[in-house]
Amino acid sequence: MKLIDQIGYAAAMDLLLTGRFIGRRPGGKVGLVNETCDPAEVWPRALQRAEMIAAASPHAVRAAKQAALAERSARYAAQEAAERRLAADLWRPAMSGSARRRFSPSGRRTMTTSEKNFAHYPTRCEDRAATDKRSRSK
Repeated sequence: MKLIDQIGYAAAMDLLLTGRFIGRRPGGKVGLVNETCDPAEVWPRALQRAEMIAAASPHAVRAAKQAALAERSARYAAQEAAERRLAADLWRPAMSGSARRRFSPSGRRTMTTSEKNFAHYPTRCEDRAATDKRSRSK
């Protein structure tokens, strides 16, 4: 739940549970937006920001990134695995025969966009290891 870490529990749950979009002003209040500019200024501002980073010591930039992300990476990996299991558990009952008959008068059911998005996620460590081996062998 990277969003919770970034903007706090209450604001993140509001966005996650309602599915609503957030504009630039409310996004700025919760910390999702740190700067706005006119559309014509986007590219010059991005280049300016990149030049500021490039002017810093490469070792210092790398160390800052590693320090900022090190602790979070392991925690996010565990959270991501838990979220994948939850998503798989959420959609698994919908794929059963009785649910299929409930959702479709013909008894045939196509996958929703959300199901298609989660269908390729392995649900167990063994499945993930097998998926990783297949992707490396290609």
